[in-house]
Amino acid sequence: MSERDTLIEIKHLSKTYTVGGSEIHALKDININIEEGEIFGFIGQSGAGKSSLVRCLASLEPITSGKVLVNGVDLSTLRGEQLRFYRRKLGLVFQHFNLLMNSTVYENIAFPLKVAKKPRAYIQSQVSKLLELVGLEDKRNSYPARLSGGQKQRVGIARALAAEPSIVICDEATSALDPTTTESIMQLIKQINRQLGITFVIITHEMEVIKQVCSRVAILEDGEVIEMGSVVDVCAYPKTDTARRFFKIVDTELTNPAYKNALLSGGLLIKATFVGETTPDPFMSECVKRFGVTVSILSGNIQEISQTLIGCLVIKLDGGESAVQSALAYLDEHNIITEVLNIEQAGS
Repeated sequence: MSERDTLIEIKHLSKTYTVGGSEIHALKDININIEEGEIFGFIGQSGAGKSSLVRCLASLEPITSGKVLVNGVDLSTLRGEQLRFYRRKLGLVFQHFNLLMNSTVYENIAFPLKVAKKPRAYIQSQVSKLLELVGLEDKRNSYPARLSGGQKQRVGIARALAAEPSIVICDEATSALDPTTTESIMQLIKQINRQLGITFVIITHEMEVIKQVCSRVAILEDGEVIEMGSVVDVCAYPKTDTARRFFKIVDTELTNPAYKNALLSGGLLIKATFVGETTPDPFMSECVKRFGVTVSILSGNIQEISQTLIGCLVIKLDGGESAVQSALAYLDEHNIITEVLNIEQAGS
């Protein structure tokens, strides 16, 4: 990745709510830098702190402690017109579209520009450009009730872009869409990112959204960032159980009957991960030749994530402890990451 300037700095961000006399710690000491022009993802289950993070990034409510800086400006210091200007220049895309149902597509996209008192000619030009960008030129006079879910979200994206923001936050923007429409919206976001250089912050609980569109990801759990890195690294080398659940490439649940049956005759159950153009097949054959082990491939999958191939196999290795350990060392030497799965769990 080329060198980029930091656009958003989140420093020791915490957010606490008081409910019924009790404190709820929604965010706890979040520290993240988001670079200009990247697509950064936050993923977490319900209650992880995603909604609170959106409100803090959008400066819709005060933070409890820490700072959020955009281009070096501390959002907590903004007041009055400065704060309104920041909010107008921040694009927001919502799960349920939040369109004006009694206004046409054109009027929905034009709305933030009219609020900002932009000249009529500018509004007409800007809306026309955005309609072309999101592929809705023929829907300019349609009302939201006549649109599909994907078309409504395209209107929402166009409206978010109307004020030419440097940052667009997508808050569960695909959760109300079917998989095919989600794919088309993700492709649109990538296209806009490439063409306009806008920084996108994706908030979601959907693993596939992160895999398809983001360059880096932070995993939220109970208000904390428990893992962060490039999407490729987090998918290939997850460090937490939550990351393993979200970014599972192949089934490693040891309750799988095929795995349990394979272990009845002994041997080790291994998860083998390879990244890039490395292919495990010759190395597996070489292990058999060199060390006399038996290799049984029980399951496998290959995915392309951020233009990088990531593959994962679950294999059974047998042939004696010394031979198996030599085979594992050989695989590690050739950049195939191996993990011995929990045999005790498999036998339970």
